[in-house]
Amino acid sequence: MKFSIIIPVYNVEQYLEKCLLSVVEQNYHDYEIIIVIDGATDGSQEIAENIKKRYPEKNIQIICQENKGLGGARNTGMQYASGDYWLFVDSDDYLDSHALETLAKVTANDKYDMIYFNTYVVDEKGEKLQILQVQPPQKKDTTLEESPELIQTFPAAWNKLYKRSLFEDGIRYQEKKWFEDLDVALKFYLKAKRILFIDDVLYYYLQRKGSIMSDSNVQRNMEMLDIFDSILQYYQEKGALEKFRDQIEYLAVWKIMILVMSRINMAEPDSKLQDKLVDYMEKNFPNYLQNQYLKNMDAKNFMRVTIASKRNYEELYQKFARKDKLKKIMKFLIPSWAARWYYLKK
Repeated sequence: MKFSIIIPVYNVEQYLEKCLLSVVEQNYHDYEIIIVIDGATDGSQEIAENIKKRYPEKNIQIICQENKGLGGARNTGMQYASGDYWLFVDSDDYLDSHALETLAKVTANDKYDMIYFNTYVVDEKGEKLQILQVQPPQKKDTTLEESPELIQTFPAAWNKLYKRSLFEDGIRYQEKKWFEDLDVALKFYLKAKRILFIDDVLYYYLQRKGSIMSDSNVQRNMEMLDIFDSILQYYQEKGALEKFRDQIEYLAVWKIMILVMSRINMAEPDSKLQDKLVDYMEKNFPNYLQNQYLKNMDAKNFMRVTIASKRNYEELYQKFARKDKLKKIMKFLIPSWAARWYYLKK
């Protein structure tokens, strides 16, 4: 079996059929489909069963389980996967019709452990908003040793093809954790013998309308610290932490001091969680403000980091979060034609 396509499913009945049809109607045939119904309470399981009946010639497995989250559902799918290469598809997204054919050609020489491809961001009508183009290092055929900047590359699970052997020593997604993709991606960058970046757009990522981040979600942003604990431990165990410390530290600045700090500051400017973020950085990356890569950071984000590092959270809110909140609200309110303009202007 060449490919295993693993699809975690949780309450996406509105989008699931389009996702599954994009997989079963590929113009390539040596693959299996593993659908993991992750405690879904809507009609998702029935939709999956109907697709299986409509396409009896396809190798489709449907596994039902109690909810374990996106990471846990992926892990379950791996237990049933027999393909040489694994592809993860989120159940509200879909594949290009030539995705597997393209990837089969690229993997014909069995040279690569990971293959990056590009993604269209689309709205609910299927209209393209932008190309989410992974920015490769200077070498498109590379390793972490040759290109340490790989650590800064977009870590999503769904914009890559993985060789089965990457998972054979027990690397798995953390269950019911936010940012679980980052944990696995960083480990695979270190483990992979060769990584390839291709220009083809093979995946469609659905930008759904949704609610503004609520206070009840604020605490979950702190799970980023658990992810970095796991990454640091893995690199330490492999004897690679000091070698790639600068790159991991710079990533932590972006993920902890900018991404997570901004989300919490936007929702609760006086939250004590912000102190915990700064405490974590000072403990694990005591010299992060002297990181060599900070010179590459734009002035606006460098200011964010500087203000946050001084624990001036009200100033951070006044300078950035108020404007960010308005942009976030507008992003969910504007119609699709304006959304395309919004993304093109970003």
